[in-house]
Amino acid sequence: MSAVSTDGSARVGSTPPLNPAQIELLKLFERPLTAQQLQDINQLISQYLAEHTNKLGTHIWQEKQLTAKDMDALLTQHIRTPYKK
Repeated sequence: MSAVSTDGSARVGSTPPLNPAQIELLKLFERPLTAQQLQDINQLISQYLAEHTNKLGTHIWQEKQLTAKDMDALLTQHIRTPYKK
């Protein structure tokens, strides 16, 4: 069970306070929704996050002036955390 304080923060057990986006989503789900409506909302959120990630990637790509050759080099690199045996 969560509790929302007067400053808008919320706590669930010993977890950190909910952020404003989480609180808004909880408010959205206070009313009954059909399975289709939940699926539609999930699709909208997924689409938003995909678009945001794409824009961020494009920004980084342009900022670093990366090329297709750079991407090919990244794809063939062996970048792993070395583990001790």
